[in-house]
Amino acid sequence: MQMCLKECEAFSLCSSINFHRKLFVCELNSHRKDGNISLINDQDYVYLEISHPNNRTCGTGVTCNLQSKCIHTTFDQFVCMPVICSDPPNIPNGYIAQQTFSPPSVTYGCDFGYIGVGNNSTSCVPGKNWNTEGYKCAPICVYGGVHSYGGKKYCVVQWYRSWMNAKDYCYQINAHLMEIESAEEQNWIASKVPGLGSFWIGLTDQETEGIWRWSHSHSAPQNPQWLDGQPGGGTVQNCAMLYKGGWNDYPCDSNQFFICEK
Repeated sequence: MQMCLKECEAFSLCSSINFHRKLFVCELNSHRKDGNISLINDQDYVYLEISHPNNRTCGTGVTCNLQSKCIHTTFDQFVCMPVICSDPPNIPNGYIAQQTFSPPSVTYGCDFGYIGVGNNSTSCVPGKNWNTEGYKCAPICVYGGVHSYGGKKYCVVQWYRSWMNAKDYCYQINAHLMEIESAEEQNWIASKVPGLGSFWIGLTDQETEGIWRWSHSHSAPQNPQWLDGQPGGGTVQNCAMLYKGGWNDYPCDSNQFFICEK
């Protein structure tokens, strides 16, 4: 029964317990017995009310004891949760995307320019240890990794994808196909990739032939950087790629490397 009391004391929302003497079952209650609520207290069950100690302040007017931790919930509340495990470990080039405390579990995400390899969810195992073996955030950007320009980040992905699949992948990592807004930005990105390489950017005229727009912002390019004679593919070539320092239209179902921007 003492373990049941300690567990209740660790929760700021727990006000009383019912402990079954024969089955050793602990029931945590968020309320106390009064004229409207009847809680069992007989030969099988023991009913006890909890007075939370004030040795740990959590938020405003909420207190935790030594066996619990102050948690700020997504509902902008501060509650006390039992300390079952130590803090989960950090993953290089990753972050904790989601965490639960009862039961204790974490789900990891990877920084921009990295992809998760293995199972990204884990829970605390006996001994207050976290099992994160086998999961890592592996780099996906080539030609120097993640680049920064004008407050944005760029990743050149050396995977062959169609234009649409490249667009979808960039969205999956909370980014989008690159949108080039100036001649300076064009010259900058051209200096980061091989001159003879070809890389999808986010420009297309798939909706209306001859009307080129960026797929993410839906705006027209303000400073077009088309190569001489381009665009020249008509209805057959409706997606743009960076090629030899300029823009070239090409069939959208062709597989090319691509550049994600965030």
